[in-house]
Amino acid sequence: MEQNQDKPLPVDLLSFAKEEREYLHDLANPLAIATGMLEALQEDLSRSDVKLNEGQARKLSKIQTALERIGGLVRDRRARMIAIQEKNGAKP
Repeated sequence: MEQNQDKPLPVDLLSFAKEEREYLHDLANPLAIATGMLEALQEDLSRSDVKLNEGQARKLSKIQTALERIGGLVRDRRARMIAIQEKNGAKP
């Protein structure tokens, strides 16, 4: 995973918003993969003879809830960065 410790800090709000949107995009990609893999696993399980016990089903449900929450946070933050860019006259 790439580290941006040597990257210069943004000097203005628009630069920060652009950098933040790039970061959120980079975060959203592996999140989408994790969500898709979980959905595929749940679909495979529903079509198979494998039956999860209550604890296993609860763990999968908690994973799904956590991924959905992270996805919502990423979307909300992205919308905020777009609003900052639009308010300051930049194309999002």
